[in-house]
Amino acid sequence: MCPATKTVLKSQIERNKKHKKQYKDLYIDNGLLFPTCYGKLADNSSVISSFHRVCQKVDKELDINKDIKSSDGDFTKNLWNTNFHMLRNTFATRCLESGMNIKVLSKLLGHSNIQITLDTYSHVLEQFETAEISKFTDYLEKEALVF
Repeated sequence: MCPATKTVLKSQIERNKKHKKQYKDLYIDNGLLFPTCYGKLADNSSVISSFHRVCQKVDKELDINKDIKSSDGDFTKNLWNTNFHMLRNTFATRCLESGMNIKVLSKLLGHSNIQITLDTYSHVLEQFETAEISKFTDYLEKEALVF
């Protein structure tokens, strides 16, 4: 992650902390990056507005810090061309790659059942097939269960 993006995201986290302090008992901390001022799940238009605000801040930060690599500029160009479906898909893929339980991911994505998640991200799961089979064969060998 480019330094400018880290700076802006830290600023967003601080904003959330400020709201939590300001609204005390009314604030519900769900661990969201772009919640309402009360910590609740924001509607799509609010999230998109917040996302564009972050993109603008990243661009401004990159303009201020000319010493940041030029590749970071390409990063923000790509970020501006990103839609939320792409971000959601990337989030889900990275969660699976990190080893997150599929049932947990399904819940986070708001799928009505785990089969939707399995069908949607089966291409990612197939990539892990060989690695998972290797884990199983390693276990069999370790436990001397191989004949």
